Amino acid sequence: MNGENSLTKLVFFDVDGVLSVPRYHMDGRMTIGTTSEKWIAYCRIHGKDTYEYCTGVGPVRAYAEKRKREGARLFVLSAVACEEEERAKDRFIERLYPGLFEACYYVYEAADKIPFIVNKAEAEGVTVSSCELVEDNLDVLFAANTAGITPMHLSMLIDEGVFDPDETRNTDQAEAK
Repeated sequence: MNGENSLTKLVFFDVDGVLSVPRYHMDGRMTIGTTSEKWIAYCRIHGKDTYEYCTGVGPVRAYAEKRKREGARLFVLSAVACEEEERAKDRFIERLYPGLFEACYYVYEAADKIPFIVNKAEAEGVTVSSCELVEDNLDVLFAANTAGITPMHLSMLIDEGVFDPDETRNTDQAEAK
C-alpha cells in the first residue's frame, strides 16, 4: 500500500447519515425518519425502493475512494430493522456506489458492529487496530475506539485533508474506558 493511512487494511462504512442523506416520502411529505414501528412498515411497503429518495454524500464517497486507492478493503456495515431494509440498502449501494465496496454486512443492533469488526479482522488475519469504522453514532464510535478500532465520525471527513486517522489512531483508548 502506498500513501498515507497505509496502516488501515479494512474500512467499514455505515449507511444512514454516512453514505446516505436520509430522505423518505412518508405521510405525504419528505422526512428524515420516523418511529421504529412506522419505519418497519415503510420498509415492508416500499421494499427495495425504501431508499429511492436518498442521495449519496460527496465527502464520504471521496474518502472511500481515497482509502481504496491506498489499498484498504471497503465494506458497508449498517444496522437494520428488517430484511426489507437490508435489500433496500443493497440496492442503494449498488445504485450510488457501484463497485466501491466488497460486501455489505448488516446487524440488527448498532452495538453489534464492534464485535462484527473484531470477528471480521480475525477472519481476515489482520489486527483490530488496522480497522476503521466510519460512523455517525457517537456511542458506537466510542466503543470502536475502546476496542482498538479507529473511529471516524462523518464530521471529520467534511474538512478534507485536515484529519489523518493514522496519526491519531486510538490515542484516547484509556480515557474512553
